[in-house]
Amino acid sequence: LGALVSEAIGGSLFAGEPDSSSSSSDTSYTNVLQGSDADGNKLVCRIDLLMPYPSVHYYLVCTATPDAYKANRRLIEGVRDSFTVTMSAEEMYQFIDEQRRRAAEEAASGVKDK
Repeated sequence: LGALVSEAIGGSLFAGEPDSSSSSSDTSYTNVLQGSDADGNKLVCRIDLLMPYPSVHYYLVCTATPDAYKANRRLIEGVRDSFTVTMSAEEMYQFIDEQRRRAAEEAASGVKDK
């Protein structure tokens, strides 16, 4: 999944094939793409995909000039590392199911939260 996201984002940002450096684990994927846009401006795009449970994904995409990325890399990593899931898998899926049911009921009745 991470490679597909990287390919889609990279294809829309960069002119030509960007350099790519990726790493992954069972619950995360990181790819740093570097290249130039259609105007010749140098760009870095960092894509973090966090997957605490199957079907539960968080995406963090940061795009910057190489100098801005280098200056803010620790901040970006801190933001990524701050994503925590406090629900168990069972609680998460129950919450998602409740939200799905609620949205379906609201759509059927034409009522929305204010």
